[in-house]
Amino acid sequence: MSVKTVNFLKKIKPGALQLWSKFGVLPSVAAGQAALESGWGTSSLATKYNNLFGIKGEYEGNSAMLNTWEVYGGKRYDIVAGFRSYPDWATSILDYGVLLTTNKRYKAAIGITDYKKQIKAIHDAGYATDPDYAKKVIQIIEGHGLVAWDKEVLSKKKEAKPVAVEKKYKVVTTVSGY
Repeated sequence: MSVKTVNFLKKIKPGALQLWSKFGVLPSVAAGQAALESGWGTSSLATKYNNLFGIKGEYEGNSAMLNTWEVYGGKRYDIVAGFRSYPDWATSILDYGVLLTTNKRYKAAIGITDYKKQIKAIHDAGYATDPDYAKKVIQIIEGHGLVAWDKEVLSKKKEAKPVAVEKKYKVVTTVSGY
C-alpha cells in the first residue's frame, strides 16, 4: 500500500470503527466508500469541504456546488450538484452513519454483518448511480484488508445496536433523492 493509502486509512479508522456500535454500519463498507468517493482523501470535496462520502445537500447550512456525474438509464450525465460541507472528516464519517440510519430507504442495509451484502443493500437503496459502485467498493475492501476492521468490531458485539440520533446531528437536505 502507498503511504497516501496507509495514512488515509489510519486517519479514518477510529470513526469507521465507531459506526458499527452507533449505527450498524460495517467499518469496511464505510472505509471502502470513503476511499472511492474521496479518491483516498485527495478529491477537492474531501480536502476543501471534508466530505468523504459524496453526500449531497447541506450540513448545518454549509454546502459546495461542484461538478460531478450521474448515470441514468445506462448513460453518464455531467451535472453540478450541492454537496455537504463539514468542519472535519470525523463529522463527515458521523453524518454518513446518520444519513444511513435516518433515511428509511437504507433501513434494510443496517446491521448486516457481511460487507458484500451491506454495500449491495446500500447501493440497491440508491446510494450512487454508478452501476459498478458496489463492485468497486468490494474491490477496495478486499484489496486493502478492510475485512479485518469488521472482525475487530464484530468480535466485540454480535449484533449492531444503533442508538437514537442526538438532536445536534440534525440532517438538513436540500437535494432531492438524499
